[in-house]
Amino acid sequence: MTTTPAIRAKIAASVESATVLAGRYGVTLEMIYRWRGRTSFEVRTHTGNDLATTLTRTQEAAAVELRRVLLLPWDDFLAVAREFLNSEVSRSGLERCFRRRGFSNLNALRPKTPAKT
Repeated sequence: MTTTPAIRAKIAASVESATVLAGRYGVTLEMIYRWRGRTSFEVRTHTGNDLATTLTRTQEAAAVELRRVLLLPWDDFLAVAREFLNSEVSRSGLERCFRRRGFSNLNALRPKTPAKT
């Protein structure tokens, strides 16, 4: 059974044994012990807050701005990034950076040309 924030709060506030609570809510003892020690009852993410990247925040910002201005394809931009930003940057690292910031689709970055009538 999935627990809700309200059930988790009841588990944390309860003085009943873990076995009784596990039976009542249909969860494991491990789940009861996990929620007993918490003060916040929202589900926490399992991924880290700091991503392991080779680019600093400043380098990422520069890469995004260069991508917007130069409109280069991936491999050409990778050569520029390795030459001027960070020699250890990978293609997949650049791709993740651009995806996070909404700059991965080159066609979407190109200026719209008015339709000829």
